[in-house]
Amino acid sequence: MPRAFNDPWFEDVIYGIVVLSFVTVAWVCVYKMATDVPNHQCVSEIHATRSDLMVASWYGPGFHGRTTASGERFDSEAFTAASRTLPFGTRLLVGLNGKWIEIRITDRGPVDTKRDLDLSEGAAKALGFREAGVVVVTVIKLEK
Repeated sequence: MPRAFNDPWFEDVIYGIVVLSFVTVAWVCVYKMATDVPNHQCVSEIHATRSDLMVASWYGPGFHGRTTASGERFDSEAFTAASRTLPFGTRLLVGLNGKWIEIRITDRGPVDTKRDLDLSEGAAKALGFREAGVVVVTVIKLEK
């Protein structure tokens, strides 16, 4: 004879399924947050002056390992960027679609005057716009 839906055993099974579902969703959320941006790039404290919108593109192929305008070697996976006007070493918090990374200005560019920033390929991947190529990002200049 089948068990009735009001049987305590049935309630325990349903309760177990619900708890397991919540635990799974929580674990997936924590994992997603932890893997979106490498730990060394996570921003723990923000000291900002103001935010702006900027047109950003990315560069990298053919430049990896070459010397930048600041004298550093370009690492296409590092979170760096080129700007025509911002001083070398300027730190920016760059956001797109809820993802935020901290970058540092190490080079001059972009060549296209309709763009404000050229981010490294690694930064573009972290923000999720590598395929798009050009996007409008929110930028917060961080205090030193």
